[in-house]
Amino acid sequence: MTLIDRLLPKPEGATGPELARILARGGSSARIRAARVLGQLSEEKADELARSLLEDDVPGVRRAAVMCLALRGNTSDLGRLEKRLSVERCVWPLLSVAIAWVRCGGSLKLAYEALERAANREVQTVYGPRRPSTTTETSAQQLQYWLSRALFPDLPKGELAEAGSRPISAAVIRANLLERLKSRPHRPPASAIEALALQQHPADFETLTNLRGEGNRRGETTMLDAFGLHGDPRWIPTLATAMRDLRVAPGRAFAWRRLSAVSLGRIGSPEAAKVVTQALTTEAREFEGKPGAGLGIQYPVRSLLLWALGEISADQTAGQLIEYLGNITGTAMGGFYLPAIGALLKLPQEAIVPALTNTLKIGEEVQAAHALSVLSEIGHTQTVDAYQNDPREAVKKMAIALSTGGDV
Repeated sequence: MTLIDRLLPKPEGATGPELARILARGGSSARIRAARVLGQLSEEKADELARSLLEDDVPGVRRAAVMCLALRGNTSDLGRLEKRLSVERCVWPLLSVAIAWVRCGGSLKLAYEALERAANREVQTVYGPRRPSTTTETSAQQLQYWLSRALFPDLPKGELAEAGSRPISAAVIRANLLERLKSRPHRPPASAIEALALQQHPADFETLTNLRGEGNRRGETTMLDAFGLHGDPRWIPTLATAMRDLRVAPGRAFAWRRLSAVSLGRIGSPEAAKVVTQALTTEAREFEGKPGAGLGIQYPVRSLLLWALGEISADQTAGQLIEYLGNITGTAMGGFYLPAIGALLKLPQEAIVPALTNTLKIGEEVQAAHALSVLSEIGHTQTVDAYQNDPREAVKKMAIALSTGGDV
């Protein structure tokens, strides 16, 4: 928490003018919390504030703003949300836009299609076109599942709602879920916890805190997942602790680290960047290739940590992500370059262009080729053209492929 955050009022329970002050001056986590609270206010000014945050630099703020509009369900917001469906690059803000779009009267079919386009996006690599989503558990089917689960929590787990379905109100869904959880206080169903968290209602922070399991593997893994689905930044210290917990059995620790990485990314606060970057170093040094790593060999936690850095979109992480662009042998899945490319594409351009340009000049061959690919994806076509005669073979092939639309 920053000094300014200590001087500002607590977001929960604040008035509209107080929330506006936090949104203007607070740190990223305080601003996310303030944006989440907007949906509970009835003043028209709160809606105006939420709409003004749809293009905010902090992914968690964008996610919270669209969920505020989802709670209102006004058809007048459909145009704004449709635009966000086409331009949003971070997964969880995009998923929240899709939820809000449908709640405001938009087509579920169009929302499904937007998530499919995002998941199937390809980037050029030294091995040809590849989808970053294949390394980070964000396939089209997975994203569509979360959308369907948020809107239709009574569907059997794993099933998708039909494209023409219309959801009941968010208030009714939340009331039903709270009643289900109240009826089973000692063994709350994991499906109801997950569905309640997906509603992303700010008042449910305390509910989820009270539901958190202790000394129960299934209970704790469910809650770590739910914290990210809910999206409140106050979960960051809890997730950071779970990420570093060495007291649990290796298999459970592996699951906790993966879930914590995903949940930190879902929350989307740049203030979590230090936790994630430290975890990247620790994961490589302390866990990968060690006894008890188990599925960490096939499904490395570092892939999800890199994905989380993209979802967090902190400017200062650009250098660390660029370091991974040349990593083509670090995992059984073929290295960490692909999640690093996907993450870099989510960061603000002003944070990555200078570093990518420098890497292109002095980086090793594969790293420089992938830096060129990222620059191409964000529209720097003149830079691409200038490297078609580069002496580094991989860079030259990449430049030609990007310029001609062919393959490497």
